[in-house]
Amino acid sequence: MIPFSRSCILAITTLGLIIFSQLIASTTTLAQETEQSTPPASGPTSEIEKVVRDYILKNPEVIVEALQIFEQRQEAEFNERQKSLIASNHDVLVSSAHQSILGNPDGDVTLIEFFDYNCGFCRDSLEHLQKLVAEDDKLKIVLKEFPVLGPDSQDAARVAIAASKIDPDKYLKLHVQLLKTRGQANKRIALSIAEQLDYDMDALRGKMSETVIDESINEVYGLANQLGLTGTPTFIIGNEVMPGAVGHDVLREKLDSMRKCGETVCS
Repeated sequence: MIPFSRSCILAITTLGLIIFSQLIASTTTLAQETEQSTPPASGPTSEIEKVVRDYILKNPEVIVEALQIFEQRQEAEFNERQKSLIASNHDVLVSSAHQSILGNPDGDVTLIEFFDYNCGFCRDSLEHLQKLVAEDDKLKIVLKEFPVLGPDSQDAARVAIAASKIDPDKYLKLHVQLLKTRGQANKRIALSIAEQLDYDMDALRGKMSETVIDESINEVYGLANQLGLTGTPTFIIGNEVMPGAVGHDVLREKLDSMRKCGETVCS
């Protein structure tokens, strides 16, 4: 769980006071309605208000604790929905005609990466993925072009996707060089790399204007939207989503567990 700062605790406590105030208001209304049909008691509403107020003032930490529990439940529910959506979108996640493969296309375990060419953590993760492929000849890595860092990322992705449609083998070289680019990856740099790799540049530019490029990007955007993915890199192994540059060792452990028990964590 993310630790709470003092300012965060103050904000949560304030929110809790508002919630409890609403509870008091509801209780007051109920008490007033009850008073209309029953003999008057000795100030039931004011006594309830005092008890609640005194308890909050003496134990403000219970508000933070309650909201932390609520956050945990919300996160658990989100994770369960995410697992269900991964299962229902399994084919398009693992076997889409629009995706590219790093490693063994017929591998016995699959790692999916959503990435952006201008994502620094994606660049850092490239080394880890290459190491995984080098040490594991049964690993399939599915690359999902997910340009979320602006127009330059979208333009670079369009070049890369078009390159993958024309020559998948050369695409992987372009993919690596684009991720290793210093500074901002964009259309000009992507085309320059493609030219160095001896692509037919007229054919490449023609492919970039085809609707299949939009279909590819929109498919990934749609998947990310359904799964609640907001950043790159994001990895999926089995039914587990792992945002951020989690590193070689974590990915290796998850993949080994998938082979052992079919889950990313074996009980």
